Amino acid sequence: MLKQIAVLSSALLMDFAFAGSAYAQHAHAEQEIRSSGAAASIAEMSLDFELLNGEGEIVRRTDLLGSNLLVAFGFTYCPDVCPVMAANMANALRQSDKDALGVFISVDTERDTPQVTDNYASRFGENMMGLSGTHESVSEAAKNFNVTFVVTKTPNSYTVQHSPGTFLISPTGELIDVFAINADPKDIAAAMQ
Repeated sequence: MLKQIAVLSSALLMDFAFAGSAYAQHAHAEQEIRSSGAAASIAEMSLDFELLNGEGEIVRRTDLLGSNLLVAFGFTYCPDVCPVMAANMANALRQSDKDALGVFISVDTERDTPQVTDNYASRFGENMMGLSGTHESVSEAAKNFNVTFVVTKTPNSYTVQHSPGTFLISPTGELIDVFAINADPKDIAAAMQ
C-alpha cells in the first residue's frame, strides 16, 4: 500500500512539475476564492442542488439530510487535482465513524453524464456518489456553493477550469467548513458532527 501511495505521489509530483498548467489553474481559482472574500459570503450560500444520479433520479441536498455530506465540484477527465480531491473525500469517509456521504458533482456536463460521473465517484469508495445534469442545473448548484467553472472548447483543445475545494455540510444542512484539495483526510473526518 505504501509503495502504491509513493508511486501515486511521485506521478502526481511529476505531473504537477511538468504539466502543471491544470493544477496552476485550479490553484489560481482557489486563491481567487480565498482572496475574493468568499469567507464573508459563506452565510449567503444556499448549498442547494437538484441534479441527477447515475440512475437518472433527481437528488436534492435536502434528500440527504441526516448524514454529513462532503461535496466537491470537478470533472472526470481531470488528470490530477480532481482524483486527489475525490480520494481525500473517500479516505475521510473511511476514517470517520459518523454517518457520511461524498458527493462529486461534475461541471463538465457535455462529457460527464450522470452515469459517467457516478461510476467515477463510486470507484473511490462505497459512500461516494456522482451527480451531474444539464448545464443550467449544474451552474445553479455551483452558484449556490460560490463555485466558478469555465469550459473552453477549441478545435484542438477542451479545457475545464473550476474552483476546487471540499465542502463539509452537517447532518442538519449547515456548512461546517471548506477544505483545500490537499487537506488531510483525518482533519476532514475529525470535523464531522
